[in-house]
Amino acid sequence: MNGGELLEKIKEMDASVEVIIISEQEKIETAVSLLRSGAYDYLVKSKDIKELVLNTVNHICRNFDLKKEIATLKKEVQKKYSFEKSMIGNSNGMRKVYDMMNKALTTNITVSISGETGTGKEMVAKGIHFNSNRKEKPFIAVNVAAIPSELIESELFGYEKGAFTGADNRRKGKFEEAHGGTIFLDEIGGMDLNAQVKLLRVLQEKEVTRIGSNTPIAVNCRIIVATHRNLLEEVKNGNFREDLYYRLYGLPIALPPLRDREEDALLLANHFMMSFCHENGLEE
Repeated sequence: MNGGELLEKIKEMDASVEVIIISEQEKIETAVSLLRSGAYDYLVKSKDIKELVLNTVNHICRNFDLKKEIATLKKEVQKKYSFEKSMIGNSNGMRKVYDMMNKALTTNITVSISGETGTGKEMVAKGIHFNSNRKEKPFIAVNVAAIPSELIESELFGYEKGAFTGADNRRKGKFEEAHGGTIFLDEIGGMDLNAQVKLLRVLQEKEVTRIGSNTPIAVNCRIIVATHRNLLEEVKNGNFREDLYYRLYGLPIALPPLRDREEDALLLANHFMMSFCHENGLEE
């Protein structure tokens, strides 16, 4: 094959590889064509070719280091400021929450969020998702406690056409919809025990089976759960499976109530006042 064909093959295998073409041909058209096809540089053979190659390689290395530095800076900026933009609070309690959220960004470990109603559990889940490497993929939120026990399986795992009365079409479950992204199971403490068994199997096997089908479907999604209940107490009372509890515990994030973060009260009041003024066209 000629140089152009070889360049094409290399780029097919790995588009990030930088390719330097060295040739005896001095035609400008050839050089322009190869550069347009993805070559980093086109060098004509000469007595100083070694120096030319070395200069080009050094230039590639400098660019590579700059790209790495930019990527690192972007990551650090994202970590430091994104949470504070979407969440209001500078108290010690909220700083601990931000620290735990940052730890969650670099892994796929399951995150369990606890806190009273209204403390912002879904906001934390979104903050983790939209600052992680899954941010371009779906974020699917499910309020488990709001779904009747007889419907929870079809909602989470989907069903085939004709699987039951009213199943007129095939439907994907929430786990399939979240493939590649994050599924947020809110109020997990209210899940029926029978559904807990099936959820445990999904977490273990990383696959779901639609109702009316025997074919498992692989799913790859980040699991974030939240509850206002004390799950350990629920386990002791027989309302929550112990094996599922330890599967879901993962990285725990406890959200403090506002009464424990009084220094944030004025910040929140100011935020809501400005939001109200902006929405209603009033002077701030």
